[in-house]
Amino acid sequence: KLIRLKQWYQRRVRGDEAGIIAGYTCKYVNKAPSSLIDDMNLICEDNATNASKLLSAAKRSLKSREIGSIEASYQILGVHPIFSTVESVFIPAFPKEKRSKFLKSHAEREQLPDDSTDITHGSLVDDWYPNRPDEMEDLSLYKFRQNYDRIGFKRGNFKKERVVTLKNNKGYMVSMTDEKKKRLLTYGPHLREGMEEQFYQSRLMMYVPWREESTIIGQSNTYEEEYNRVKSEHPEMQLDVEKHFAIAKRKKAFEIKLSNLKQKKNDTESKDSDSDVDDHNDHVNDHDVDGDQNSVDEMQKNVPVKTREELDNKVSSKGPAQLSLYE
Repeated sequence: KLIRLKQWYQRRVRGDEAGIIAGYTCKYVNKAPSSLIDDMNLICEDNATNASKLLSAAKRSLKSREIGSIEASYQILGVHPIFSTVESVFIPAFPKEKRSKFLKSHAEREQLPDDSTDITHGSLVDDWYPNRPDEMEDLSLYKFRQNYDRIGFKRGNFKKERVVTLKNNKGYMVSMTDEKKKRLLTYGPHLREGMEEQFYQSRLMMYVPWREESTIIGQSNTYEEEYNRVKSEHPEMQLDVEKHFAIAKRKKAFEIKLSNLKQKKNDTESKDSDSDVDDHNDHVNDHDVDGDQNSVDEMQKNVPVKTREELDNKVSSKGPAQLSLYE
């Protein structure tokens, strides 16, 4: 696997980078789950022979396998993503400084002028959508990605009426068939505490048509203010935002309820623990008193008759628990 990966990367990157990338990819794909690592540590500590250790490791590996929560939910629900009829597409509706882009190959970069900064491939948010034709001026980023797909810098064999030519030599897009328009679009970031502005910015980016990112905020001071100003004009955006706030509200209520239950449980355990300590102390004191009384009875048997009356007087005046060891 490592040799194949290295050969594949050598056709795309230069020199030692190929081996580094291939090695990392190979380790990542073949990394063992944490449970298997723990099992191997236990097996290695065993005093059995190496053959027995390998057989034990093989049995553990074949008997069960650790999977993540997503894969587990797919198995339980009977979902098969490979055979899904609905395509899922992620749109990085983040601020520009937080979006990533694919680097061009070494061969492509070598053909660029020395002072060129065009070292990355084009992307939906940065290049294709802002350069859509004028007849798509009122088309939102959400609708644009839902209805069109990238075909590159050549038209291909698509029908002419389906091909869309982008401005500024940014290539071509093709309209999707009705079946493929059912794709599921996901985008971020989601609503989180302290990230409200980024959340509103992403929703405005997705549902309000724009050419330059700097115009998304409009004349408002914040993205939240701009959202409140235009939300009535974009009901899909308003529905999306309200849905996320409803989810956040239910999540917050669940966290509060869970915290209260944990606190109640801790208080109950603490109360039970204190009660057990008190019962134990009472039992110990009673035992000590009984033990002291028994000790006094034993001593009385061995004390001469002429001093027994004196000892009885001490016990009655001081109590058995306050007698000295000598007494």
